[in-house]
Amino acid sequence: MQMIALHDLGRINAQILCQPDLNVGRVIELSGQDITSKDLQDAFSRAAGRPIHYQRFSEELLSENNFLKRLTALVDNGVVAGIADIAALEREFGPMLRVEQWLSGPGKTLFENALSTEPSSIGLR
Repeated sequence: MQMIALHDLGRINAQILCQPDLNVGRVIELSGQDITSKDLQDAFSRAAGRPIHYQRFSEELLSENNFLKRLTALVDNGVVAGIADIAALEREFGPMLRVEQWLSGPGKTLFENALSTEPSSIGLR
């Protein structure tokens, strides 16, 4: 999938809105990074200093939660994979934050807080 840091999304949207004459009528797909579940697992493990394992939603959970089931289907069939030209976006709008940079910068506290939260308090089993 492709992802973008909220910081980059806000920064790029502000730039677009501040230059309406250059952007009127444009459709721009935004993304900052192509990333796999293994990439996320590895980045989270490095940031946590311990193994973090990716696990797809169980079939049991998907059968109980129609929203997650539909979302998973969109991921599986590539609809939400993203087709942004990240190199062109970076040429136009500047470098994008990668997950590793986010985890060691703006997302560090959020990630550390998530690691210290009991799974039951954030809806995980």
